[in-house]
Amino acid sequence: MHSNGLVVVGVTSFHPLLAAKSPVVKVSFTTGKNKRDLADLKPKGKKKKGALFTQAETVICEVTVASGKVYSLRACIRGSLLEVNTRLLANPALLTEKPTSDGYIAIISVKPFEWDAAKTSLKTGDEYAALRQRQQQQD
Repeated sequence: MHSNGLVVVGVTSFHPLLAAKSPVVKVSFTTGKNKRDLADLKPKGKKKKGALFTQAETVICEVTVASGKVYSLRACIRGSLLEVNTRLLANPALLTEKPTSDGYIAIISVKPFEWDAAKTSLKTGDEYAALRQRQQQQD
């Protein structure tokens, strides 16, 4: 999380999507019960009117790999969805080829009064790796 409250959402190298090493064939920002296309979001003005408010569980996109498996990628943080990376629609391979730069998923703005809670809810790469390992042992 940046000091201005912006969070760039991406995929860590420990995520099953990258661990599977299967080529990404499709990224879709059309999610939810209403099948709202998040790629069409255009927040405007200082208060970012029109931004989608996300919860940690909000699915931002669905990623389909060559094997046919679909991964639902979540916001993992509470805030306003300012932008999704529409370059992934034309070039889904960016998600696996450049996950820490051009392959980002979205940008979310966290309200200043929620910064402390947001910072404590985020995990480092090592913490996420340990969590994934525990989940795999339970399966």
